[in-house]
Amino acid sequence: MANFRLTLISSEAISPKLDTLRAELIARGYQLLAEQNLNPGFSAGRAASELDAYTLTFSAGLQGCECKILSQHLSTSFSLDAIIQDTTLADSPKKLICFDMDSTLIQHEVMDELAYRHGIGEQIAAITESAMRGEISFRESFDRRLACLEGFDAGLIPGIAEELRLSPGAKTLVKTLKTNATEVAILSGGFENFAVHLQNELGPIDAIHANILEIDDGKLTGKISNQLVNETRKLELIQELSADRGLHTSQTIAVGDGANDIPMLLHAGLGVAYRAKPVVQEKAPHCINHTDLSAILYVLGYTREQFVTS
Repeated sequence: MANFRLTLISSEAISPKLDTLRAELIARGYQLLAEQNLNPGFSAGRAASELDAYTLTFSAGLQGCECKILSQHLSTSFSLDAIIQDTTLADSPKKLICFDMDSTLIQHEVMDELAYRHGIGEQIAAITESAMRGEISFRESFDRRLACLEGFDAGLIPGIAEELRLSPGAKTLVKTLKTNATEVAILSGGFENFAVHLQNELGPIDAIHANILEIDDGKLTGKISNQLVNETRKLELIQELSADRGLHTSQTIAVGDGANDIPMLLHAGLGVAYRAKPVVQEKAPHCINHTDLSAILYVLGYTREQFVTS
């Protein structure tokens, strides 16, 4: 028997569902040990973007795959995000978080945004979706899409970067973690120009690894000028970043949505698929589908009063 922590996060009040949730755990033979309301003020005039959250600690003879199956069952049955962690791993202080950028930290696929400006949006979007579903390799998808952008006016890039919208909860998550001595890295199969721009909204990012667009005479050449940041490179980077900082794997977090994020999600101490493609949700240790990125703070054990929101 081991101890596990079930974190429940929802945009609606969780308290009316708690009795049923407790009863289900008990019916499975699990022993409830502790319970904590992570946002006691939720029902008292909450903001529209605020989330409710509870943790239930219980003892059970669960294996890793069983934790995932139970989490998925509870998430679906109760229309909330449910994440189960072994308490030993959950209590390991997290000191590094590695984000995918496109459709994770931001609400866009940057390659698609460039393509629409170039008049080939639907053509590029179809290739992007195929890659994110894991139907073709990231390398093949990337090369095909980028080649289509040859001749794009590089002078338009700063304006496009200004229009990018952060994913809900991203700013609160990053600022809270930075305030609490957790380093933040962006590991993106997208482009460095746009990742650097995010620092204007999020504050200094400790490390950025993304693809560098090759530009000649003010136009994109349809190539990059660095080693491709793909699924293999993302895994190497999270390993290198943690090793450089003397961190154990248990002290790392990875967040992503696409097939090229799977290796780093499986490697990290806390790997979270955020509103991800089906193949990613199937393979990732944990999934967030009903709430926003700030939910990760509750998974880490923060209470609402510890959030940095400004």
